[in-house]
Amino acid sequence: MEEWLGSLEIDVEAVADVGGRKLPVKDRTKSWHVKRYDIIDLPEYDLNLKWTLENIYDAVFCLEVFEYLYDPLQGMINLYKILKTPGTLFASFHFIYSHHGPWGKDYLRYTRWGVDKLLTEAGFSHWELYCRPFKNPEIITGFYASEDMRRAKPDQIHLDQGYLVKAIK
Repeated sequence: MEEWLGSLEIDVEAVADVGGRKLPVKDRTKSWHVKRYDIIDLPEYDLNLKWTLENIYDAVFCLEVFEYLYDPLQGMINLYKILKTPGTLFASFHFIYSHHGPWGKDYLRYTRWGVDKLLTEAGFSHWELYCRPFKNPEIITGFYASEDMRRAKPDQIHLDQGYLVKAIK
């Protein structure tokens, strides 16, 4: 994540950091030339609910949030709505990742196809998806072997910890 963020050059009028209260994105990018920076987080803004905000931000970051959404499609629609046209969404998704707190609020994991479907259904037409590889892939291959998945074809074995997305509205 930090390597990916560290490669981004952000030069826009307005940025929303959705869910960024605990770890703001502002000081984590390669460059940051932003006039308006808003952190949008709970309790005022719940991504599971419909928002009335529209066409406000040139860029939206939504990092390490989607596993907490019980209605991820509504969340993605909200992110799409608050972006200007054109606008850029930067988001992250867990695929194989341990349960974590707050306990009882960690709901979902996403395949690359699930991420594609959310983006398509929300209205995005172009995006780049970056895989978050495991630091020690032998751990997950050992899991597959222990679960008698040795007959799986290579393209059926997922070695991605999750995904990072840059989507354009």
